[in-house]
Amino acid sequence: MAAVIDLVQQAPHFAVGFNEWRSECELEDLTLDDLEEFDQNFCLGLATILKEVIEECEGIVLTACSDFDGNKYLLYTQEYPWRMSEAEKELQDNDIRSLFVKYLSKITDETVDVDYYGPENGG
Repeated sequence: MAAVIDLVQQAPHFAVGFNEWRSECELEDLTLDDLEEFDQNFCLGLATILKEVIEECEGIVLTACSDFDGNKYLLYTQEYPWRMSEAEKELQDNDIRSLFVKYLSKITDETVDVDYYGPENGG
């Protein structure tokens, strides 16, 4: 879990709250189960950590969420142009894939599967 701690330290503002949480919970050596307890509001743990780090480091707003089976996801959903940062306005599909791979590869050696889903109505 040292890789996650290193990743968090790249986002200094987020790292303050994360380190306070670790201190309050007296977590010296983190486990994956510990990280899953980080987000008490939505129970998204590591997905929330990645979301916050990416937002602070890259200026890209992602959504951490889960499905009915408990699988956790990070989603990039476009906003109205007037709500998007300049960095978001320039993003292409490959940029988003590269962003996910860049950060996920820092915490896992497994192949990262990045999919694209178009908007659907009830489908």
